[in-house]
Amino acid sequence: MTPFFRRKSPMEKLEAELASLRTRAAALDSRHSAAEAAHDDAKAKLQRHHLDADLDADDKARAKLETAVAACAVTRDGYANALVEVQAQITDAEQKLAAERATVERKAASEKLASDLDAVERALPDYLAAGKRFADALEKLHFHHESGAMVRFICNSATQVEVAAGFALVELRGMVVATARPVNSERHVAGSWVRLRRDAQEARD
Repeated sequence: MTPFFRRKSPMEKLEAELASLRTRAAALDSRHSAAEAAHDDAKAKLQRHHLDADLDADDKARAKLETAVAACAVTRDGYANALVEVQAQITDAEQKLAAERATVERKAASEKLASDLDAVERALPDYLAAGKRFADALEKLHFHHESGAMVRFICNSATQVEVAAGFALVELRGMVVATARPVNSERHVAGSWVRLRRDAQEARD
């Protein structure tokens, strides 16, 4: 039976890539330190040769020491250059991961807001219907002044709530659309109710 493998999300892929790069950077840094120490040791040996050896008779020994210094320098610089490149890749990966996390968080916030709005839209008709039933019941007590006042208040309040909800829900649906967009989107909405209304209209169209 073929085992089931769950496909990694973009965030998981980026996290794995970043972890791999950091491991690589740590290894390069360790090797660079060792190469730096080897280079310093080779230079010290060459310097001792210059100070203590017979400069006319020990050309082969000097050449060997110089070759060792040059080789150590190449090794050290190679690790240093590679480390710089990996650090740049780490910075790039960190930025991509931060952007992906922001996208995931924005998507979750958008979905949560949409769910909350769905609940409001489901509850609003029940609220208005309950107010109407209550007003109808009070209407039978029309001879009582306070009961009549309550009927007028309930009807006026219901009308105001219904109108205000119509505007508010449009604006909030626009926020659902805007929140789900990437932060660097040219059409990102940042607190503008006019643009929120436009986005809501576009989403319906």
